[in-house]
Amino acid sequence: MMIQFDRWAVFALIVLTPSVVLAANNPPEPTSGSSSGDFAVGLQVLPLARIGFPSALTNVDFGDFNASFGFQEQQQGFCIFHNTRAVRLVAESQRGNVSGLFMLAHSSAPASVSPADPQGIEYQIEILSNGSLIGNGALRAGTPTPDFAAANARETDVPACSDATANMRLRLSLANNVDFEQKNVGGYRDELTLTVTAE
Repeated sequence: MMIQFDRWAVFALIVLTPSVVLAANNPPEPTSGSSSGDFAVGLQVLPLARIGFPSALTNVDFGDFNASFGFQEQQQGFCIFHNTRAVRLVAESQRGNVSGLFMLAHSSAPASVSPADPQGIEYQIEILSNGSLIGNGALRAGTPTPDFAAANARETDVPACSDATANMRLRLSLANNVDFEQKNVGGYRDELTLTVTAE
């Protein structure tokens, strides 16, 4: 049984360009020797959060299931930059269900599946920053993490993110109560979306 994920779709907040405002407050008044006027100069810095993955990102693949398979985990580094006190991260599962579970679905399965379905396999996601777990364990699909501050990262590091320079890690594992003998033969997949929001 092949168990694999599709390539992740990644979304980031749109970068808005700061604006400079020049407004004349007092028009110059003619005098016999000189003339003067003043104006305001302003700049607004907008909240920004960006997320990036290594350019060599590949699909996460747990491999083929057999009797000695066990419950393996996979990890992937990624980068987050923000200019605010904190950010929140939301992970969404294309094939998950209303209970907030991340699900791998058989190729012949309907839009969403449950762990009890012969065509569904549950998996779990954890987010780590500086080796520390964000939140209280596994995430729930569609539920934001608590506020957290990502480790030091410059905005320019995000487009050039690599596994070596990543300041965040994504840890994926199969749920430990999966009864593979009750699952249909074939390939299982999901598409995972991560969204970061400045707080």
